[in-house]
Amino acid sequence: MREERTEEEQLADEALILALYHLVQNRTGEGAVGDRLKAMKLVFLANYAMFSERMKGFNCTFYRWEYGPMSNDVYAAWDQLKRAGLLDEEECISVTARGAGLASAFIGDVLEREENRPFLRFLDDTARQWGRKSRSTILTSIYNMEVAPLGEFRASRIRDMPLTAHLTEALDSGDANATLHIEPGWMETLALALNPESTRSIERGADDARAGRVVRGDAVWDAFESPAV
Repeated sequence: MREERTEEEQLADEALILALYHLVQNRTGEGAVGDRLKAMKLVFLANYAMFSERMKGFNCTFYRWEYGPMSNDVYAAWDQLKRAGLLDEEECISVTARGAGLASAFIGDVLEREENRPFLRFLDDTARQWGRKSRSTILTSIYNMEVAPLGEFRASRIRDMPLTAHLTEALDSGDANATLHIEPGWMETLALALNPESTRSIERGADDARAGRVVRGDAVWDAFESPAV
C-alpha cells in the first residue's frame, strides 16, 4: 500500500478539495462547508467514489478512526489551503473569495476538459447529494456503508471495522482506469497559489521592478569582480 504522495499528487488533492468545497458552498448558498467533521467526510465520500471506480483523482489515504474515516492528507491540505488564504476556519470551514476565484478557474480550465469531466461529476454529485445534509446524517450514512478494507475481499460496514483499517490509498497511474490530467502550466499555477512565500516573493519582485528597485546584471558582475569582494 502506498501512502506517500508525490508533490504533483498533493497539489491535485488540494485543488480537488478546494473545488469540492466551492461546489458545496455554491449548492447550499450557506457561505460555509461545515465543521471539520463534515468537511472531512465530504472529501471521503468524493475520494471513495473515485477510488472504488479505480479513478485516480484524489490520492488521499483514508482509514477508520473514532469518528469514521479520516485522512492525515486532508488535514495537511487544510493547513496548506489556509496558509495560502484559500480556506478560512472559524467555527466552520469556508472557501475565501480568493479561493473561490482559483476554484472556479480550476473547474473551468481543468475539470471541464472532456477527459476530466468524470472527476468533476464525482465532485458535483457529492456536493449535490451531501452538501445540505447535517454532519450527523452524513456520519450515520457513512458508518452504514459496506466497504472492503484494503487487502481484504469481504466487505463490512464501516462502523464494524477495527480502528486503522485502511479504506483508500494513492493509486498508481498504471493501476487506474483513468487519471486526472492537469497541464504543466496549471501545476505551476497551483504550486504558486498554494505556496504563499513564493507568491509574496513574486509580488515583491514585481513591486521592485515597477518602482525601479532593480539591479542590472552588469552591476552584479562588476560587484563580484571588485577587489573588495
